[in-house]
Amino acid sequence: MRKTVNVVQEWDLGFRRDINDWEVEELSNLLSALEVVHLDDEEEDRLIWKPESDGEFKVSSFYKILMTIH
Repeated sequence: MRKTVNVVQEWDLGFRRDINDWEVEELSNLLSALEVVHLDDEEEDRLIWKPESDGEFKVSSFYKILMTIH
């Protein structure tokens, strides 16, 4: 979850278990990736299908993706 503290947005992550030593680097990588994510509280959430320029899901673009995997 992302929260605002003194006008600064920060991620507040909770985990069901303690982080193992060997997971610390991966968690650090995740937090670094999340630092650049900006959420706009005033904009409504929406789904976007990135393979299409208009953001709408199309079976044809999904099929093309599946064909490149195989």
